[in-house]
Amino acid sequence: MPKTANDVLDLWVLRGYITAEQATEQQDKYLSYIEQAKTDILTYCNLPLNIKNFPDGLFYAWVEIAWGLQQGGEFDSATGNLVIKSVKEGDTSIEYGSSGGVGSLTSATATANYSAALNRFRRLF
Repeated sequence: MPKTANDVLDLWVLRGYITAEQATEQQDKYLSYIEQAKTDILTYCNLPLNIKNFPDGLFYAWVEIAWGLQQGGEFDSATGNLVIKSVKEGDTSIEYGSSGGVGSLTSATATANYSAALNRFRRLF
């Protein structure tokens, strides 16, 4: 069965990113980030934006990229990376940031690299 934006939202709740109440109360806001992530992924992969069935193999990348965008991250369509400002291990905290400009991070922990998953679906044209 094809995955939808609501499936992404449901997985956010299941993973504890948001509560069920938040998913209901702020559904329009969350769905806008989820749709933005879908468009970014399809554009990166050179797939049609009006695709009927989103590829199952990209579902978890879609979930995480959408969550990163919602948290203030930026998807770099040139590299397939979600740019992250900082990662803390104690009590797990992730801050998302910008990919460009003065002070942008370049370390390995500065990006969540989804290019491996995305490149499997990438087309030349």
